[in-house]
Amino acid sequence: QLALAGNFSQQGLKEEAQALKGWQQVQEYGFVDRAQAKEILANSKIGFVLLHPIENYQDALPVKPFEFMAASIPVITSNLRLQKEIVEA
Repeated sequence: QLALAGNFSQQGLKEEAQALKGWQQVQEYGFVDRAQAKEILANSKIGFVLLHPIENYQDALPVKPFEFMAASIPVITSNLRLQKEIVEA
């Protein structure tokens, strides 16, 4: 099961995702506060930080990998130079 927290950034993307066959395996929380995020992370086995390899993200340093590492869960990231350096360190 995929625990999904946060808002969808593009209009219509949520509906598109909900129409997919695998959506029944998604537990969608929407926007959550820090306490609920901590609870979700405590029940998670792995964290994903998947960014498209566009120029704006090449040197991006998102907070998510650090949150996952702080929660002691493995992280899977996009194969972007900076994220790879941090996760493999």
